[in-house]
Amino acid sequence: TQAPPVYSINVDALRRGVPIPSYLEDLGQAILEAVEGIGASVNGQALAQALPPQFRLDEVVREQGSVLRIQVTEALPPVPEVLSVSHPDGKFKNGEPYQVTSAISLAAPVQLRGSGEDYPAWVWQRYTQLPDSLPQRVRDLTAAVSRDAKTPYDKAKAVERFLQNNYDYNLRVDPPPYNADGVEHFLFTLKEGYSEYFASTMSVMLRTVDVPARLAVGYTTGTRVEGRDVFAVTDSNNHAWVEVYFPNFGWVPFEPTPGESLPGAYQPDSERRSLLTGNLTDASALDDGCFDDFDDFEDCGDEAPTLPVGGAAAGRGQTNPVLELWPWALLALGAAVVLYGLARLLWNRFMAVSTSTRIMFNRLSTLATLAAAGPVEFQTPYQFGRRLEEVLPGQGQSVSVIVGAYVRTRYGKKRPTASERRMMSLAWRSVRLRMLWAAVKRRTT
Repeated sequence: TQAPPVYSINVDALRRGVPIPSYLEDLGQAILEAVEGIGASVNGQALAQALPPQFRLDEVVREQGSVLRIQVTEALPPVPEVLSVSHPDGKFKNGEPYQVTSAISLAAPVQLRGSGEDYPAWVWQRYTQLPDSLPQRVRDLTAAVSRDAKTPYDKAKAVERFLQNNYDYNLRVDPPPYNADGVEHFLFTLKEGYSEYFASTMSVMLRTVDVPARLAVGYTTGTRVEGRDVFAVTDSNNHAWVEVYFPNFGWVPFEPTPGESLPGAYQPDSERRSLLTGNLTDASALDDGCFDDFDDFEDCGDEAPTLPVGGAAAGRGQTNPVLELWPWALLALGAAVVLYGLARLLWNRFMAVSTSTRIMFNRLSTLATLAAAGPVEFQTPYQFGRRLEEVLPGQGQSVSVIVGAYVRTRYGKKRPTASERRMMSLAWRSVRLRMLWAAVKRRTT
């Protein structure tokens, strides 16, 4: 886990107005007010009480009773932001299970835009640092890209879109020349690369405009070795993305990488295609059989009976209006039955509640696609969820429940509990008709 950051503050330098990092200005001001207000011989208890609440007093160095230097430790959030899995014996045994619980922000874009810039000192110190050698034109380009962005969230979205729209995804690229800056080389010379190029570039660009960002890398399970309980995980199984820190919400992922063959990205298009092009004449999807509610149509394969033409009326050259209406009546009834069956089939396939997180997510993706808000291949499920929250105001919680359940099942290999299945069922009932209406409006306007 990350060690809490420790800061050493020179009180004499504070008195002389020597600049300190902006993220420590409140701390420096509190120390200076305590020392100047109470006197240089201020005791440790008074100093500790004067510090901002996230700082703990560790040590006070004095000379002839006067305070020279103060050492403090900043408290980290209750949920550590960096975790590792370790074992008391030093290693895990084959088949030994372990469980990791992650805290994932479900904040909507409107919340992230309003989160402000009051970053903790540990975030500012660690996640905005940049090398002095960073070329100036990287800073200038970022300033131009984010010129119209008013909030850190909008800056992140601007840089994300810029990289997606102006650079190509390519797994086969040459490394930067010796002594070249990798970000500058990617932005101005190479202009193509794989996920690590895009993610590291976005992280650096955001830091140049004072937005705390970090690079995240993950791996899929790889390919199972035939005949063995072993998986081969290669570089093609990894994927990198960006996480941006927002006060009160924590780390939120962003995906700057375009392309179709991203390791670790879910593939909604192929799944939706299988749903949309499935055999719609397969009556097994109706569960209750074909037209069970209609006693007169027990066998769906039977043709409508053929009415005889002729008889006494025909022999007299007259037409019976009742006989003329029968074929039309049967045709109308048959059409109604077929429409009912088709509607029921489509409802069961696309709208009904399911206990499968994958099916629920696929149905959400399908309706979202019809409403022109479907997931794209470079998005993570959470990014798709945030996009959908913008299309469905007031349904953010329901969307988050479905997306979160899907992610935990697919990537965490965690079966949903009975309580989670109930929540997912309620969430789908809440969102499905609104999603369908959004799709209908999109198709009719």
